[in-house]
Amino acid sequence: MVVNTVKTPSFRVPVVEGTSAEAWGIDRGRTAFAKIDSVLRDRSEAIVELDFAGVERIDVSCAREVVASLLRKYRGVRWFFATHVANESVRENID
Repeated sequence: MVVNTVKTPSFRVPVVEGTSAEAWGIDRGRTAFAKIDSVLRDRSEAIVELDFAGVERIDVSCAREVVASLLRKYRGVRWFFATHVANESVRENID
């Protein structure tokens, strides 16, 4: 029995392209947010995959500027999920 066959389109954003493998600081986070935001403004998908492949380390200030800013700006309009999180430290900082 198939319960739900509707596929909701999503869009993948490679976070490393806005930051780097070593993502540190508020300035780098703001730059990454601006790059991702400029891409999302031209997209219609409601679900966005934040792909952390290639990000080996990220501090909490950079993560806040990227993730929290996106969540705040698109609250109720878009839903985000993270994939390819390299390790527990990265997971804790984006959490």
